[in-house]
Amino acid sequence: MAWHGIGPNLRRAFVLAAIALGSACGGKQDQRVEEGNPAPAANARSSAEPSRAPGGMPRSAPVLGNDVPDVEASAYMEANGVSLEVARERLLIESELMPHVQDLRERYRERMAFISIESTPYQHLVVGLKGPATEPVQLIRVRGTDVRVEFEQGYPYTAQEFSDIMSKASARALEFFPDVTGLSGRPELGLIVVMVSGTDEQRYLTAKAELEAVAGIEIKILLGRSPPRDLIDIPN
Repeated sequence: MAWHGIGPNLRRAFVLAAIALGSACGGKQDQRVEEGNPAPAANARSSAEPSRAPGGMPRSAPVLGNDVPDVEASAYMEANGVSLEVARERLLIESELMPHVQDLRERYRERMAFISIESTPYQHLVVGLKGPATEPVQLIRVRGTDVRVEFEQGYPYTAQEFSDIMSKASARALEFFPDVTGLSGRPELGLIVVMVSGTDEQRYLTAKAELEAVAGIEIKILLGRSPPRDLIDIPN
């Protein structure tokens, strides 16, 4: 499933929440190449997210030689405002990025917050890193094209750290919030959003404090939120 038209902040938060909830509760989800912490608001980008294979690796629809399926190329073209020819070439480049993504994950595994393929204003990789240390822009050569690797530092958690926090919260969410309808991780804000169907804020104050103690992170309650419960697979 492509993430066309969804801003990167929301997209990263949703993806992380879905991955963490699926791991803790046995739900199914599609993982993406990007993982971990959403970008700060100041770094917000309006990019389209391509499809990914399970395990977080980049994936286009089946690519044979230099062929890209028309439906995928057309969707990319429409989402990113590029020509069909440019769309095809970018998708072919994406199909060959996997070893480079793996290499970046390995080299920065102790600081890795996320890796994202961005499409605007040009095709490039963005690597989010925990901590203040900066990294210079890098270039990787793919199909005769230099693809920039840009780094964003200052994220409070690595992908694994926040995934562990989400797992703790999701495992106990129904215990503290019987009417929970979903959770969303916002690591760039240092909090988890718990969505509930009720509308009385006072009713949830004790549960909020208890879940904060368990997860070790701030909990924000969003009232009056109906399912989908497909994002959080918790038995009745």
